[in-house]
Amino acid sequence: MQKLLVWLLLLCCHCAALHSAAQKNSLSYSVVSIKPTRFPVEFTGVDENANGVHIIATVKSLIGYAAGVMPAAISCDKKVCGDQLYDLQAQVDSADIAAYQGLRKEQKGLLLQPIMKERFGLEIHRRSVSVPVYLLAPAKGGVRLVARPADAPRHTTREGDRLPDGIIGFRPNGLQGYGVSLCQLARTLTVGFVESIGQPVLCEGTDRRIYDFVLSWDDQDAKNQSSGPSEHGPTWSQIDASLNDQLGLHLVPSRKEMDGFAVDHLSPLSPN
Repeated sequence: MQKLLVWLLLLCCHCAALHSAAQKNSLSYSVVSIKPTRFPVEFTGVDENANGVHIIATVKSLIGYAAGVMPAAISCDKKVCGDQLYDLQAQVDSADIAAYQGLRKEQKGLLLQPIMKERFGLEIHRRSVSVPVYLLAPAKGGVRLVARPADAPRHTTREGDRLPDGIIGFRPNGLQGYGVSLCQLARTLTVGFVESIGQPVLCEGTDRRIYDFVLSWDDQDAKNQSSGPSEHGPTWSQIDASLNDQLGLHLVPSRKEMDGFAVDHLSPLSPN
């Protein structure tokens, strides 16, 4: 389940175009189970497999996955959507597996729309939504990263192969980047640490330079923590303190207007 919360990658998708693409195929989930669950929140997310999808999430996140937008772009009263977690498992027929594997992740999400309408009576409409975000901005002391010169030698693997630019590797206690832009770092923080950060991280400005860096958060040496480290990964304060101390970057709270959806109607879950 570490390939979690895939919908955070769909932030900039054009939902109308995807809907049209999904209509061109006749695929549908033939086996669907949705039931309330008491899984710990750290196990929430999306696990896509060869013939279907397994999601553990709130109904708001299920709507976001089906609509092709991040959950924050779904406007829904908390009294309506609530915090209840659901365990959703959906599969296509064996004859449709090859076609299903040819779908993009966004199109697989769209296959859940009729299920959400049938099981939750879901009705939504498109609207602009103000979403809380973090801006990856220079810290007070300035950025400590040094841009890689154009003629700098490339990094190589142990076998001597050259590494392409734009790689960010996950280490046991941090990240390591090779030829990475600040926007790539922001996207990695969004997708890789959603449970810690909780909302999208966007890059600020037009800096198109690339950098090599090592970012570490050691539980024993983490600074400026207001709470202890999580056993499932670094806390928000650890990530922000490490960005500040090591890279001269800071997560600045902000808001952004983006395309989203408002929930018009949602009923209690109907039986399987």
